[in-house]
Amino acid sequence: MNTNQALRDWGLNDKEIKIYRICLQLGSSGIKRIADLSDLPRTTCYDILNSLVHRGLVTFVTKESVRYFEASDPRFLLTTLKNKQKKIEEVLPELTKDWKSIADRPRIELFAGPSGLKALFNEIIREGKEWLVIGNQDVFLKQYGWFPPQVIKQRVKAGVNVRGIYEDSEIMRKLKLVDKTELRHSKLANFMNNQKGEFYVFGNKVGMVSFSEREPLGVLIENKEISDLMRAIFLQVWKNTPERPK
Repeated sequence: MNTNQALRDWGLNDKEIKIYRICLQLGSSGIKRIADLSDLPRTTCYDILNSLVHRGLVTFVTKESVRYFEASDPRFLLTTLKNKQKKIEEVLPELTKDWKSIADRPRIELFAGPSGLKALFNEIIREGKEWLVIGNQDVFLKQYGWFPPQVIKQRVKAGVNVRGIYEDSEIMRKLKLVDKTELRHSKLANFMNNQKGEFYVFGNKVGMVSFSEREPLGVLIENKEISDLMRAIFLQVWKNTPERPK
């Protein structure tokens, strides 16, 4: 990993990183030399050094009214992280209790545009549960042909199985031939032939997508009771849909 990026992740900004690394290289040094090497005004250097001193990354001694700054052992960075982790572990039960107080509340989220659609499908794949679909792949592929194959590839890689009821189209008949390799079990139904939307159930979530020609729109609802209801409806429709269309 890039050293500066690691220090950013630790919590330092770019100017702090510059001053800190200069102090590491110089050893004990006065403000003038540090400012010259950093190309920053002395007042800025003083502010940054005081911040680093406060965080334990730099120490100083005063000799004849002059401050000399020196970087602390870099292993202090790791010690600080361990101390922070220990403190969080101590209060984690309380934080978890606070979180659980709202975790069961329904969540409703809106996804707009191609990027929103991508975010919705990414969430489905991350969930890692069986994906139930009632949809129209013909419309999806014709409007967003660049995207559906990508979703299939990511889903298969993640090992997410899908059960779907789709329109009876030439595209779906071809896709059905590769159901096994694409972790899919498809049924075709005429009632989906003219639909321009899809409906999903996965985990405790329900998704609905409108494949508008102007802009796709998705809605995600996270609620166990609603997902249980929609899953029951899907399973009933699945049961009454033949393996091969008549």
